[in-house]
Amino acid sequence: MGYYDKLKDSQIQNPNEEVAVVDRKYIFPNSVVVTLEHARNFLAKFNLKVKGTDGVKYFKGKSKSNKKVIYSLEEKPIVNIADSKSCKKVFYGKTEDNLIAKVKPKDNRKFKIKFKNLANGNEAFFEMRCDKKFRICGVFYGKEKEGAPLVGRFTRDKPAKGQCTVEMAPYVDNMFLIALAHFFNDKNEYKKYIKLAAIGAAALASHHHHHSSSAGHAVGGLAGTK
Repeated sequence: MGYYDKLKDSQIQNPNEEVAVVDRKYIFPNSVVVTLEHARNFLAKFNLKVKGTDGVKYFKGKSKSNKKVIYSLEEKPIVNIADSKSCKKVFYGKTEDNLIAKVKPKDNRKFKIKFKNLANGNEAFFEMRCDKKFRICGVFYGKEKEGAPLVGRFTRDKPAKGQCTVEMAPYVDNMFLIALAHFFNDKNEYKKYIKLAAIGAAALASHHHHHSSSAGHAVGGLAGTK
């Protein structure tokens, strides 16, 4: 069975504790499903929409390739996910002053997302991994290999329309998962970071094998790339 089917058939699980990253007000005692829509009109002031399964609009957003900002319906910026050299970073509001989390690419189409859990003050992490065709993505509270609960699932069900379904477990910060889903839904951005991780890993491996300075330059050069 491929990873797509495995993830599609997995149950979304309660993490057994509150996981608040942006704000505890985005935590609910029940699981929530929303749809992301990415409008094709780049001139629109807001080209992202977050809707409930009933079609009610909850949030809106502005997407550029290097930055995505999510706003309340009253147009107050809540959170943004922006580019940095080797990872994506999540911040409060629309500036890059208050860092919430780092989204770092790892091997095997995987990201590790480090954050502070506001519910208990502890450092914690999610793992986020997608299938080979970038159609589905799972978010795990801890290491997937060690049986960590699946707390979020993003499915790009209508990629032509820029549409993605976001399923979220109870007691997990919905706003943070929606921000991660916006990143996954931008396939080119997501792929770019996965490639960066692969190039970095290959360069490091060849450096260890040959101890050649050229591989070292490759890693150094990569660290300097945008």
